[in-house]
Parts: sequence; C-alpha cells; structure tokens
Amino acid sequence: MAAPVQRSHTTLDKFVSSREEYDALYQASVEQPAKFWAEVAEQFHWHKKWDEDHHSFNFDVRKGPIEISWFKGGLTNICYNSLDRHVLAGHGDQPCMLFEGNDPGREKQLTYREVLEEVCRL
Repeated sequence: MAAPVQRSHTTLDKFVSSREEYDALYQASVEQPAKFWAEVAEQFHWHKKWDEDHHSFNFDVRKGPIEISWFKGGLTNICYNSLDRHVLAGHGDQPCMLFEGNDPGREKQLTYREVLEEVCRL
C-alpha cells in the first residue's frame, strides 16, 4: 500500500484536525445528510433561509426520475459568499487567487478586493 501524499499547501487542518474527526464528520454526512449539510450551510450568508424539507434526492431510476434538491426555497449569492463578505470582514488584502504558470516567473496573486473589483467590472 502506498504511503499517503503529504500536502504542504493545504488548509484542511483548519477544518478537520484528525483522521478521527474526519471519520466522524463523514459518518454524520452519510447518516443524517439533511442535518449535516444544513449545519454546513449555516456558515454562509443567506438572503432567505431554506425550507424545512430542503434536502431530497433520488439516484434510482426504478423509483422515478433522477432528482437532486438542496436548500429548496433558500436564496443566497455565491459572489457575496466568495468575495464580498471577506472584503467586508477586513480580509480584502489577503490572497484570494494564486496562479503559477508552467514557465518560471509566470506567477500572479490577486487579493479578495482585486477579484471583487474585476467581478464588478463584468
């Protein structure tokens, strides 16, 4: 069996500090997916919170059409959650996007503020 790959540029440990914690989170996501994902979604800004029965799915064609519904009735803004809220929280000058090209010296870093300004130009 191959040894696990060590990642030097990851923030995973900010969210999961051990294998045991990861396993517990995974188990919760499988056993109670609606509750698990609702708790994850609470970390985001919502203009309107989702309906009580927000989570449903069918992956079995024998039971009807394939269907996946998450956060039915909810209203959010992915741009606000990805950019605006970080700028408003005082993190506008922190790196948001890092580009490293194949050629040496082809690197670029954009802050949350810079990316938000570019998005607003669209």
